[in-house]
Amino acid sequence: MVVVDHRCLDGAADQREGLRSKYLKLKREQRTKLSRSELAANDVLRGYHATRRSLLLRRVPISRRCDAFVTNFTAAEFRALYRNEYNFSGIALERPEKKELMACLNSVHFDFHQLCHCPNF
Repeated sequence: MVVVDHRCLDGAADQREGLRSKYLKLKREQRTKLSRSELAANDVLRGYHATRRSLLLRRVPISRRCDAFVTNFTAAEFRALYRNEYNFSGIALERPEKKELMACLNSVHFDFHQLCHCPNF
């Protein structure tokens, strides 16, 4: 017959309880460290890494590597291209220069690396 001292059992229970409390404390610390990513300051930092919004106009090529508009027509031609085709009375206007300009723009070949002086990749 084996005699068990109750003091040993109480000591083991205390030791288990101590380990359990240390484990729970460690889990609580890990949980608070993980929740720091949800702070408002990180939202501000994420804004720096977000893609920049840019004004995208029809039929105007953009060089992504140089982040610049690459065109070969003047501001007057640009206004003629994007000006409203209706006058204030609502009557449609005939604009043959727009058709000519579009034909010119469609026939141009853009070499982005040469026009914006980018290194060849």
